[in-house]
Amino acid sequence: MKITTELFRFRNQIEEKLQNYCASLSPKKRLVSILVLGSIFGIVSLYFSFSAIYSINKTDREQIKIEHIKQLKLHSNDSIHQLNLNQYESNE
Repeated sequence: MKITTELFRFRNQIEEKLQNYCASLSPKKRLVSILVLGSIFGIVSLYFSFSAIYSINKTDREQIKIEHIKQLKLHSNDSIHQLNLNQYESNE
């Protein structure tokens, strides 16, 4: 619980400093900073998207081998199996 309160306090301090910094900027500087940060984030997003699409077509990477599911081997001395045998024997 102490860690969460410290994290909230740290987050609030950062938030206050950021708000004070943004409040001190002129409207032109705010617009420029928004455009610069938006374009940086957009370029990074496009880079990750295109690199992910490009890496799909690479054949030198190891392919995932898909195998069929193997049948599960059950033991005959299972307790449920014994219960079922007793029920079937008593019904007959």
